[in-house]
Amino acid sequence: MDITGGCYCGALRFEIVGGIPMRGLCLCQTCQKISGGAGNLFVGVEASAFRYTLGSRIASREKSLAKHQLVSFVASVGSTSRLALPKPLAVS
Repeated sequence: MDITGGCYCGALRFEIVGGIPMRGLCLCQTCQKISGGAGNLFVGVEASAFRYTLGSRIASREKSLAKHQLVSFVASVGSTSRLALPKPLAVS
């Protein structure tokens, strides 16, 4: 099942091909910084399954919050759009 979505203002749209194999809630300090709250709800997909369909340029400002994470921000609304890991996580 393919999934589409985007930000509330409509300036950013994305597509995930093949569904969502992983979802979770993280309460670490890095995720608290990303969300500005107690934690971060997230979904995990392979990089090849994710693509921006509208507004990819507005999500291009990236900042490394930790040595293994790269975060994309939408500057116009000040929110996080994507967190990228350089290699897949090992799930046991």
